[in-house]
Amino acid sequence: MIIGIPDRYRGHELERQLARVGISAKRVAGVIADELEGGASAYADQQVARLLLRRELTNGEIGCTLAHRASYNQLLMSGADVGLIFEDDARLVTEPPLEAMGTLLDSQEPRVLLLNWNPDWTFALPDDVRTGGLPHRCRIHEVKVPPIDASAYALNRAAAKVLLQNASRVNYVSDWPAQVAHRIKFFIAYPRPFRSDETAISNLQDQRDVNAQRYAERAFPKAVRLLMSMTHLRWVLHRGSYGSYGAYVQHELVRPGLSFLARKRGRRLYPDDESSPLVAG
Repeated sequence: MIIGIPDRYRGHELERQLARVGISAKRVAGVIADELEGGASAYADQQVARLLLRRELTNGEIGCTLAHRASYNQLLMSGADVGLIFEDDARLVTEPPLEAMGTLLDSQEPRVLLLNWNPDWTFALPDDVRTGGLPHRCRIHEVKVPPIDASAYALNRAAAKVLLQNASRVNYVSDWPAQVAHRIKFFIAYPRPFRSDETAISNLQDQRDVNAQRYAERAFPKAVRLLMSMTHLRWVLHRGSYGSYGAYVQHELVRPGLSFLARKRGRRLYPDDESSPLVAG
């Protein structure tokens, strides 16, 4: 399934690339949140977004999340066991490990395999690797927290069901809802079989940059927030927004802790490859 705005569709080349490796694609209409009944604000909970993301969601992010939810629904309605979901600016750069993907996702356990991911926010250990039946250098690593990216990934039905359990008003970016992500096992394909087309005009990034600047966190408020997280005061005050203690621990303790350790040690899975994911141990 390829997500794209119909009158701005950028996925023609991706469709051709997928066909060459034997994957037939169908299009999923992207969502322009401003054009929905009631506008974008009717579909978003910005108060929770400010807590979890420390900023408000853009209208583009709201629409993107709704489009990904539509893809999960289509997977469940199709009866298929596994779905591959792409944003229309994804591009194939190396042969995807299709056989291994099928084996990995053939599980009752909710699983997501990212085929593109942000290296600076991906944390894995060198021994978390599954090599059976994979082409030449390609490996699959289990990661410790959900990586940041949702432009190209595969998931099984169990994961789609979990992701849709947070399908109320949008309060998090599509990659990945903090309230349910801790219940899913995430993996990455390394090296990345897909990358985002750098020449494609982003439908989201300009708005994201404006919001990031608007809500930029100063040093003292950040220190207070981290102290409140470590002492669990944020959990006491906002447990309803997190939904469960497991979600709180992963979002407020595990992810920041891994980020700190990885950057402190400066280690990567493969030191000679600057695009490799960071290592937290």
